[in-house]
Amino acid sequence: MLPIRTLALPIRALVLLIRTLVLPIRTLALPIRALVPPIRGLDLFRGLLPSLSTVDYLPPRMETSTPAAPAKPKRWAAIVLAIFFLGAGHAYVGRSRRALVLWLGMLLLAAVGIAGHLATDAFWPLALLLPFVLARLVLLRDLGRFDPATFRTTPWWNVAGVAVLLTGANTLVGLGLRMLVIEAYRVPGPSMMPTLLAGDHMWATKLTYRERGPERGEVVVFASPENEEQDYVKRVVAVEGDRVEVRDGVLVINGWEVPRCKLGEARHQASGAAEQRGTVFVEWLHGRAYLVFHDAELTGPDAKRSEPYRVAPGEYFVLGDNRDNSYDSRLWFDGRGGGVPREKVKGRASLIWKGGGDDGESFGRIGIDLTDRPRLPSSMAALESDLARCLANAPSFAETIPPAPTSSPVVSQREPR
Repeated sequence: MLPIRTLALPIRALVLLIRTLVLPIRTLALPIRALVPPIRGLDLFRGLLPSLSTVDYLPPRMETSTPAAPAKPKRWAAIVLAIFFLGAGHAYVGRSRRALVLWLGMLLLAAVGIAGHLATDAFWPLALLLPFVLARLVLLRDLGRFDPATFRTTPWWNVAGVAVLLTGANTLVGLGLRMLVIEAYRVPGPSMMPTLLAGDHMWATKLTYRERGPERGEVVVFASPENEEQDYVKRVVAVEGDRVEVRDGVLVINGWEVPRCKLGEARHQASGAAEQRGTVFVEWLHGRAYLVFHDAELTGPDAKRSEPYRVAPGEYFVLGDNRDNSYDSRLWFDGRGGGVPREKVKGRASLIWKGGGDDGESFGRIGIDLTDRPRLPSSMAALESDLARCLANAPSFAETIPPAPTSSPVVSQREPR
C-alpha cells in the first residue's frame, strides 16, 4: 500500500487548481456588479448571484409615479397640416366638426353660384370657384385665431380620417364640376386671335347649352368632327339651314353681309411664330360684338373667299377670328367643309383665367369676359380709340340678325355658285 503522504499530494494539487480557477471568477464578478443597474425588479437575481445581492447594489423599491401628460398640439404643426390636407389642421387640435361645417359652407356657396348661372345664363366664376379657395383660407385663419390653451390632443388616426374624408370629398366635387358645370382649356394656337391668344387658359361653362343650343356669335369648345380626341375653340357664325360663304373677306349669311366696322392696321406676333400684319375689324352677330383679323400677306384670288355652304340640321358652322389663319368649317374633310354636330359641343368659352403671355401681358388678360365687350391685346392698343368709335356706332340688335334661310333643300355640302 502507498503511504498516506503519497496519496495526499494529488489531493493538494487538486485543491490548488480549484483555488486558481476561483480567483479569475471573482475577478470577473467585479465588473458584473458594476453593470447591474439599481432599478426595481432586480430581486430575481437574489440567490442566483449571492455576491451581487448585497444591500449596496439593490436599493429599495421605488414608488410608482404618475405618467406625464401628453404634449399639447402646436399651432405651427396645425397650420402646416391645413395647408397640405384639407381639414387636417382642425382635426389635429380637436376641432374636426368646425372643419366639416366650413366645408359644407363652401358647398353652399358653390351651389348658389350654379343656381345663379342657371337662372341668368351668366357666368359666375367667383361664386363657382372661389369657395374652394376661401374654404382653405378660412380654415387657416381659424387656426391662427384659436387660443392654444383650448387645443385638444387627437389620435393620429382621427386626424388622418378627417383629412382623407374632406380631401376625397373635395376631389369628387371638383370632378363633378368639371364633368357637368365648368372645365378649363388651354388655347394652343393663334386661330382665334385677337379674341384668344396662343397660350391663353380659359373656362368653358357647360350648363349654358343644356337648355338651348349655341347661338351665332358665341365662342364654343367642341370635339373636332374629324378627330374626336382633339378639342377646338371657334366662333359660331351660322346655324342649321343657313347658307354661309365669305366674299372678299366679308362674311355672308343667307345673302346678308354681316355688319362690321374697320379699326385699322395692326401687327401681332405669337411666341415662336412669325409676325402677322393685317387689318382688324369689329363684327356683329346676334347682338354680339367681336374682333376679327384679316392677314395682309394673303392676297391671292381665293384667299378672302369661300364657296357657299349649307349647314345641315343639328350642326353649326364655325370660323376662327383670325380668319385667314384658321382651320375651321371651311376646310374640314379635305376642303369639302363641314359643321359641328350639337352633341360634340362641350361648352361656351366664358372667361380667361390665365393669360398666355405671348405678347407680354399674361397678367393683364386675367379675368377677360369672353361674353362681354371685345378686348384688344396689348400689341393692338393703338386701336383702342377706333374700337370705342365703332362700338359707339354699333348697329341695333335687329340689324345683327341674318334673314331666315331660303326654302331650298338643305344639304351639308358645298353649293355651286
